[in-house]
Parts: sequence; C-alpha cells; structure tokens
Amino acid sequence: MAEIGLNKIFLFPKKFNKLLEVNKNNFDFSYPISVELSLTNKCNFNCIWCSDYHLRDRLGGEFKKEVLFKLFEELDRGGTKGICVEGGGEPTLYPNFRETIQKINKLGMAIGLITNGSILNYADMIDLFEWIRISLDVSNAKQMKKLKGVICFNKIIENIKKILSKRKKTVVGIGYVLSTLNMDGLENIIKKTKAMGVDYFHIRPVIDSPKIMLPLNTDLNYLKKFESDKFKVLIDAINENKIRGNAGLPCVAHSATATITADGSVYICGRLNIYDWWKELGNLNKNSFKKIWLGSERIKQTKQLLNRNFCQKYCPECRITKFNILINDLKKTKTKNFI
Repeated sequence: MAEIGLNKIFLFPKKFNKLLEVNKNNFDFSYPISVELSLTNKCNFNCIWCSDYHLRDRLGGEFKKEVLFKLFEELDRGGTKGICVEGGGEPTLYPNFRETIQKINKLGMAIGLITNGSILNYADMIDLFEWIRISLDVSNAKQMKKLKGVICFNKIIENIKKILSKRKKTVVGIGYVLSTLNMDGLENIIKKTKAMGVDYFHIRPVIDSPKIMLPLNTDLNYLKKFESDKFKVLIDAINENKIRGNAGLPCVAHSATATITADGSVYICGRLNIYDWWKELGNLNKNSFKKIWLGSERIKQTKQLLNRNFCQKYCPECRITKFNILINDLKKTKTKNFI
C-alpha cells in the first residue's frame, strides 16, 4: 500500500464509521486521527510557489514550549495517533525542536516530519520519526537557486544520505511540488534519489500559483517505470489536488485532521485559512484543545463545511476531497450487505 493516499483511512475503522454517519444533524466531535502542526513561522528558504508565505506574515508567532507540551498531552488522552511536524516555516529552526520530538515520542504518538532538508540537527534521533519527507522540489542546484532562493542543493543531498544511513525503520520520502518551472530534470532526480535508497518520491502540483500550475491534462504515468518493490513514485495527488470546490460535496471528513499554526491557533481546515476572513476555532494560549474542539466556533464552522454550496464556492484544492468523494459514494450504495 502507498504511504500516502486514500486507502489509509481504512486503518482507522472507528473514525471512518463516525465519518460515514456525519450529516447536518450529526457531527463528529472525536479527536482528529492526526494533527498538522507548525512550530515556527521562520523559514530559511524563499520558494516562489510557497502557499504559506502570506499566511506566515499574517499569523507570525512561534509556539511556547509549555503550551505545546500541554497540547501533546491533551491529544494523546483524546486518542490522536500522529503529529505531523511541518510548515508554516521550517520546523527544524524551532529552538525547542529536539525537546518537542522527544516529548511526542515519550507520550507514544507517532511523529512525521516535513522539512526542506537543509538542517540536520536531529541525526541521532532519526528513528524517533515514523516518517520523514524532504521537500526537495528541484532537480539540481541551478533550479534551487532560481526557485527556492538558496544555494544548498548538494548539502541537502548529503543530509538525505546521512538520514538514510542512520535510519533503521523510518520511512524516508522525497516531496516534489511540480510546476511548469521544475519539470526539467524530473526523471534524473527520481533516478538519483531511488539509487540513494529513499522509499518513495511524492509528486503533487503547485497550488495557489496559477501562472506556473501544470496543464490539466498533464500525464505522469510514464514515471511509474522507475518503481520497484522498494521504491514508489506517487502521482495520484497530481489529479486529486486539482479538484476545487470539494467536488461539490459537503466536507464530512474534515475532522480526520486538524491544523495548528505556530501562534497557537487551531483551524478546522488547513486550506480555508488561506482566506483572512476564515477564523481560527480558538487559540491554545487562551483555551485547551478540548474546549476549542468542542466549542461554539467549531459547531458554527462545521455547519458551514457541511453545506455543499459553501464548499463549492470557497474550497480550494484539498487532499481531504478524495475522502469526501469516497464517503459520498459509499453513502449512495443501496446494496450495502453484499461485496
């Protein structure tokens, strides 16, 4: 099974059954399966397609350690399984990064890391992560300077090699945000990282940058020729992440995850917060996660997300859409007692 994709929802049957029952009169208030967590809004790169750039300016902030650790304890008690440590900024720039990883691990929740790969201040902690994905996004040093504003391609390649040499069980993948500007050299970097020993190469389209987005008919199936038993090229997101308006469906699957930004704000949706009018559910510097997750703003926004007209009008491309399509198809099934 692919490390990234639709099928993973079936690993959580209790949560999935709750999502199947969601409608305008029946909300799911159980804790998210996993949480997307930003530790800091500082970043040492300047990617031209960055969808978090303006969000970082608007939100600012860096997590207070005591607030963060209290959050982890709450999520663990509530049944959350995993914490994905990722952007706003570059997570390894967070001053308490190592302590943060150790705290999550001590509580027993799984840890994922999305990093630009330029800083390796956790080399002795590799196997505390269930997975690490390096957002490489370019095929050579020239592209990196032009598209990401930095000169450190070779350093990142060496850091990936070091991660791979130290990992015993951690799944290591490459993230590649594909646009019209970094198609050149794509096959070469896939072959290079495969030879290094990474587990997968995950390609997804640029979003929120219309001028450099791929044509709608882009076909990457030819890249599957590089796959082997130990290496996968994941291209499903190229088509899945092009769907706007949540496919005209209500978002019944939103509670599978939650987004928490570096200023302590909890969002019901990590895509709608690109709009400055979309409010956070609450802030962890003022209230507990439980109070926020069960609060009045959550109820208000859940009603909005369960309105297909709202989703059709406002939802940008979103990875949750595929789960909503699956659930909608299952709900329409009339012969439910047969395979």
